[in-house]
Amino acid sequence: MANRLMQQFSAALDHGVVTLHGYVDVGAAGAVSAFKGLSVAAVAKSATGVYALTLSDPYPAMLGASAMVVYNGTSAVGAVHLKQDPAVDPGPAKSVVLNTLDFAGANVDPDDGSRIYFQIVMRNSSYVPAGGV
Repeated sequence: MANRLMQQFSAALDHGVVTLHGYVDVGAAGAVSAFKGLSVAAVAKSATGVYALTLSDPYPAMLGASAMVVYNGTSAVGAVHLKQDPAVDPGPAKSVVLNTLDFAGANVDPDDGSRIYFQIVMRNSSYVPAGGV
């Protein structure tokens, strides 16, 4: 469970909802040139179009995630997916893997000068309300 001072009173039906967001700047050959994000300790490229985000804190569960690529031109990236085994919760593992895909669905590196924006929603409570995930 993350032990940080969180902003209070987000309107959520779940308990202890935490939103992490940031971005990854992409350089030549898809290399990570910089990243920013509170509670994001590291970002590393492991293969073509595959970026592992290491979180600073463990969370009991992940509730969702989204990402997009922004580029000043026509981007080679058509979609960003989470590349994760559904049976492995990335919250306790402290890792989320983003996969950038071209328009045909194949792995592709974002263009030099691209930025990958991400938002990750975690539960910072071990309590799961009735009907919760």
